[in-house]
Amino acid sequence: MFTLEDLRIGEWYDGIVKLKYNYGLFVIVKGIDGLLHKNFIKVPSGISWKDVYNIGDKIRVKAMEFKEVNGEKRIVW
Repeated sequence: MFTLEDLRIGEWYDGIVKLKYNYGLFVIVKGIDGLLHKNFIKVPSGISWKDVYNIGDKIRVKAMEFKEVNGEKRIVW
């Protein structure tokens, strides 16, 4: 079973868009979800990231850092 501790900062992972918000995407990788902030979503110039990604889409993400949210350790892509 893959756990949060199996993630390595700086490594790339294949994920699926779980949710879309104004500030970014929640992406799930091997059962672990984390936030990909809109500033780190790469899309062609002149195109909104909101128009490119939808729930269920595949996306490649890089593990950037671990954060504590409401007392729980989470990953930020």
